[in-house]
Amino acid sequence: MKEFSKITPNNVIDIFLLAELYHAEQLKAQTMDYITTHALECVATQSWKNMISKYPDLCTEIIQALASKNSQITHKV
Repeated sequence: MKEFSKITPNNVIDIFLLAELYHAEQLKAQTMDYITTHALECVATQSWKNMISKYPDLCTEIIQALASKNSQITHKV
């Protein structure tokens, strides 16, 4: 999967929401991976705070992906 160099903690939530809106599954997966890899930086943004109030189901989806990713890391150790 090609990584997009233009994704940053400040724009990834907006890109994720657009990917969801337009059913761009590959882009959604890439942004989800970025968010779960850079979670602390991403949740500190205003975009994350806006998404919590407007799209709580998508926040839940991200949190579940983060938990799954952490579980996989824990089982490898």
